Amino acid sequence: MTAMARPGRGGLPNHVLGLYLVIAAELMFFAGLVSALVVARANLTVWIPADQPRLPIPRTAFNTALLLLSGLTMRAARLAARRALTDSRGW
Repeated sequence: MTAMARPGRGGLPNHVLGLYLVIAAELMFFAGLVSALVVARANLTVWIPADQPRLPIPRTAFNTALLLLSGLTMRAARLAARRALTDSRGW
């Protein structure tokens, strides 16, 4: 018999129980965020308050492009590292 299937001993392995607890905690956190959003939206009369400044479109577009570019460079770095690990010739 294996260590996972002992007769007369019920329950989950520790790693499975830990995974379930992490998933449950994440679900509770997400539910809290969604309920906070619902409460905040229900109390607002106008979606964007009049005294809030508008976002500057050029700066916002630049920041978005910078984030996308950094994601592409991270992907390229991961692919290069993976190739270097599997390549026996090194650099």
